[in-house]
Amino acid sequence: AHHHLGNILAEHDDLVGAAEHYGRAVDLAPNLIEARRNLAFVMMHLGRYAAAQTHFEALARATPDDAEVRQALERVRALAPR
Repeated sequence: AHHHLGNILAEHDDLVGAAEHYGRAVDLAPNLIEARRNLAFVMMHLGRYAAAQTHFEALARATPDDAEVRQALERVRALAPR
């Protein structure tokens, strides 16, 4: 339910609200790949690069053949504070 609410909020450009619900979905079901993916991209769009990096790293481990995730991970690694 949180994942779906996150989708609705993201469609209405409420990325902060979407991130909150995607985060709850991931907390409840850490292996829910689509919720984690959406959370990672929303965090990246919000400029929360360290958080996005954490989620993209988890996604890269879970979906090693996903080129889009690998590219996004490289981007946020370059942008995240060190």
